[in-house]
Amino acid sequence: MRVVITPNTFCGECIYCKAGKPNICESKRSIGVNCDGGFAEEIIVNSRYVLHVPDEISAQAAVLIEPLSVVVHGMKKSGYFLWEKSACCWLWDRGFARYSAS
Repeated sequence: MRVVITPNTFCGECIYCKAGKPNICESKRSIGVNCDGGFAEEIIVNSRYVLHVPDEISAQAAVLIEPLSVVVHGMKKSGYFLWEKSACCWLWDRGFARYSAS
């Protein structure tokens, strides 16, 4: 089975997690940022951070699931619509994903 992981962990118990906002969890950890594992060939993570990748999705597309989800979430929060034209102003992988979505 192929999977991708959500790189940010959360406790599920703090006021933010209970309010449905695990992205601002008081105990949030980010794999490869403030805990080891970002460049490891293998890593053990809790199953709640694992998402199954269907066979129809290529490995090249699967690696963009998390960065693209960040971009889409930001665009929804800002009221931006995917069919509008805009300049790319974010950097690295999220900038590329933002540019690709324009």
